[in-house]
Amino acid sequence: MRKLLLFSAILLVSAGSIAWAHNLGKGYRRHKANAETFPSLHFLSIDSTTVLNTSGVLFGKSTLFIYYSPDCEHCQQLVEGVKENMRLLANTNIYLISPMPIEELKAFYATFHLYNYKNITEGMDFKYEFFNYFQTISFPSVSIYDTKKRLVKLFRQPVKIEDILAAIHSIQP
Repeated sequence: MRKLLLFSAILLVSAGSIAWAHNLGKGYRRHKANAETFPSLHFLSIDSTTVLNTSGVLFGKSTLFIYYSPDCEHCQQLVEGVKENMRLLANTNIYLISPMPIEELKAFYATFHLYNYKNITEGMDFKYEFFNYFQTISFPSVSIYDTKKRLVKLFRQPVKIEDILAAIHSIQP
């Protein structure tokens, strides 16, 4: 009787694990399908008053979203790499989006002299829409869209500027 009970318990746990894994896989597939569609996300500009929406991004330029934290070393290195390669990114809309307090974003913006680059927009993910849409797991998280707003590449962990440039230049003539 104990063997039958033990076998039944193992069978139930196994079936539950399989069902859980199947549902987890469905969530990942749904997430990937969502990420392929250009997002309509709200973020607060570093002027602390203007709410911007990514749906206003025009066709014709590639778009690079970088979800970052101002105190993240990988993020700081990535932004330095972006600045060093700005000539290659001149035809790319670059959005630096962070969930951190706006004062930290302003300091980051000033420290890295981002006001010198017209194609860089920085803002606060005050509704955590970017975080939820892309299901970010670490900083920086990078998504790249082509000139027709189709997902080219999604990096969900630290990435090198060379990999970003390769993805962007695979879509630009």
